[in-house]
Amino acid sequence: MDMVKKRTGKGLMNRFDLFVFDWDGTLSNVRFERALNERLNPFWMHRKSEQRIALEKGKRKEEDEERQIKARTSIEGSFAPLVDLYFTFVKPKLGDGSLDVLKKLKKNGKKVALFTNAAEWRIHKELKLLGIEQYFDMVVSGQGIGAIKPSPKGLRYILDKLKVKKNRTLYSGDMTDDLIMAEYAGVPSCGMACGLDSYTRLEEMKPEYVFNDMKEFGDAL
Repeated sequence: MDMVKKRTGKGLMNRFDLFVFDWDGTLSNVRFERALNERLNPFWMHRKSEQRIALEKGKRKEEDEERQIKARTSIEGSFAPLVDLYFTFVKPKLGDGSLDVLKKLKKNGKKVALFTNAAEWRIHKELKLLGIEQYFDMVVSGQGIGAIKPSPKGLRYILDKLKVKKNRTLYSGDMTDDLIMAEYAGVPSCGMACGLDSYTRLEEMKPEYVFNDMKEFGDAL
């Protein structure tokens, strides 16, 4: 009962000072395109397999973690630019409730950051097209820093620059990768079931919270 109340209750605004979001499938509504990418991407099954292995072994030692990250980055790095190119032909669209969440966080003086595997140039282009650049204190690209999720490097970088404690930060994403990354970084996480991975799959990761969509997330603020 306590776990259910913890994951669905209100009070996020009081508990956290920094809210870090994933982009595709979390704030941005691209569920169909992401599902299509899963079927077309020849590296996707390898990616999922790595996640299962990481879950089975639990937290890795620092050297094992870095070795896994390096191997995965080399495998997916060549494909990522193609995905970004594809998305340049897809008009960006915010998910239901995303804008309300950003406005509410901004109004209450909370820090907001974006950490995504997507290319920095694409994300800034989409944020500008949507007219929401002003809501973010920081935008970090996994490709830009050479460490895509589940590497915790980007999240750690954001924490360091914005000077916020780990326990006062919440990372929200739609994939198990996001939750694994948050665990590596020692940051509370939130699964958003409005993207690629299902509510059940996200809940299996045992994050602090799981919500069906950004509207539900907003209600919990």
